[in-house]
Amino acid sequence: MRKSLSGRDKALVGLAITIVLCLLLAAPALGFNYSLYEESTLKEIAAMMAEDAKEHEIKDYTGVKEKLSFYFLDPYRLRVCPASGPVEISKQTAEKLDFYIMNLRGNKFTSEFRKLYNHELVIEESGNTFIFAFQDGLVPYFRGEVKPGDCADLYARLLIYDFVTKRTILIVTEFNSQPRESKGKEAS
Repeated sequence: MRKSLSGRDKALVGLAITIVLCLLLAAPALGFNYSLYEESTLKEIAAMMAEDAKEHEIKDYTGVKEKLSFYFLDPYRLRVCPASGPVEISKQTAEKLDFYIMNLRGNKFTSEFRKLYNHELVIEESGNTFIFAFQDGLVPYFRGEVKPGDCADLYARLLIYDFVTKRTILIVTEFNSQPRESKGKEAS
């Protein structure tokens, strides 16, 4: 003989089903939020940096021949078509990342942050150098999916602009490979 569920048990089953459905429907939202990243190009970023240099007093943060402007992780989606993949991060880029984080967050955060970013992709555009620091976990996927000359949309956050050397450092948090024929709004 089959027992019927009590009112309380039915309510619990209904609640469980509701929770499972909510989790299933929310699953895409729990992943990477692509919509936060504003579509742009390297030329547009370079123009913005040049404008910024005109409009703001440039402070000498380091006491050496560089003038830096710090940004607070402004998110951009940039289409690039690199000639090669990410390589081991340069000492100069590593030092700039450390300096940036040290000034904003302190020692403990610096070492944890730097453990994530040990590769860079350097792209020259419009007389500017764009350095994309890659999370280590993305590098093997990028190398596997984006062949030299192919394009990729990089989801990156703007960190530092050096007004003297015209070098911009961004951190890459995600990418999407693009077929060769989709070079529409490319940045390089």
